[in-house]
Amino acid sequence: MAGFTPNYLNGHNPTQAHAYGREVIREAFLRRRVPPAALDIICASLADNSLKQYEVAFKRWSKFCNDNQIDFYEASIPNVIYFLTKVFNEGTQYGTVNCIRSALSLILGSKISSDDRVQRLFKGFYRLRPPMPKYDSTWDPSIVLDYLSINYPNDLTSLASVTKKTVTLLALVTAHRMQTISKIKILNIDFNNPDHISIKIPDLIKSSRLGASQPNLILPFFVDRPIICPALALKRYLDMTQALRGDIDTLFISIKKPYRPVTAQTLGRWVKDILGESGIDTSMFTAHSARHAATSSAHRHGVNINTIRSTAGWSAVLAMQCMGYFRIWGAVAKESVASIRYGFRAIYDPSGSTCLVKSKRMARIRRNLQYWWDWLEDRTAGSCSSRHAVIRRIDAKKS
Repeated sequence: MAGFTPNYLNGHNPTQAHAYGREVIREAFLRRRVPPAALDIICASLADNSLKQYEVAFKRWSKFCNDNQIDFYEASIPNVIYFLTKVFNEGTQYGTVNCIRSALSLILGSKISSDDRVQRLFKGFYRLRPPMPKYDSTWDPSIVLDYLSINYPNDLTSLASVTKKTVTLLALVTAHRMQTISKIKILNIDFNNPDHISIKIPDLIKSSRLGASQPNLILPFFVDRPIICPALALKRYLDMTQALRGDIDTLFISIKKPYRPVTAQTLGRWVKDILGESGIDTSMFTAHSARHAATSSAHRHGVNINTIRSTAGWSAVLAMQCMGYFRIWGAVAKESVASIRYGFRAIYDPSGSTCLVKSKRMARIRRNLQYWWDWLEDRTAGSCSSRHAVIRRIDAKKS
């Protein structure tokens, strides 16, 4: 792109200061002849968090347009490509550049996403700087549960301790986001079943979509280990906060006066506190990692993928993606053992201990195979020869 001059491609005057967010979107759709009566409905299609991300993109795009004398609402595809390339060369990650593209599509039209030049550009972005998973590993929930059972007994009198214990247990047993847990209303909690407590979430959440069911959280009564029973912890929390909450219907309230409903960010901070106290590396794992830890542990203990999917609120597509984390024999993986063994021969040395492939393109395959390898290791006491023997036996049965 050396010598490329955006001014030659578009002679419009630079844009002035813009009111970002919804006002930018309203103006863009007005210019595309959308009736004013429909603008509020169109703006309502965007979640608040999505709009916050788009506002950042709008500000970067506005500065670029002002610096290069480009019309904010009528830029050409070459100008957009130049802008996206500039953003990428600044070290921006693929996901962030993709978010910027989505924001530009709102104000410039769908031509941005459908243009073959932009599509080819993003394929290049992906190959040069592929998005990496947030977590390449996870932690064992039993570590946190054991810590809670020792240091957080059921007869706690501290509101902060009871609150943090309850939030953490709900996060582990439901495998839902902090956003979902923050939406729990006391009115929607059903105590009528003697085996469990059920909680309906009628509010819109991140995974809400047309035709999909809203979450129904199930908290079973753990008779064998009442000290880490999420249902009992919830009852204890409700009893302790009954006199403090007044007319607040939201389940979780602040732990200090004045008592008010708390956000998902506050819940996440409480869970992270428990993780840190338990010995989990919180510089690597956030509260959201409880979702990964819970589902991974459930699958390791033989829980069906469909049960995990319905409990955690995964879509069918997400469930297919998450099968990569559960790549073990006898589960839902479609690949044959022969192909898995071929994958090991391709990326591992003969001892099966050292990964030979360091390319980022192989990261996902390497991670998926590692889950399979760890499963074998659990059953063969870490012996490499035993692992290969298991693979040979399974292949023989398969054939």
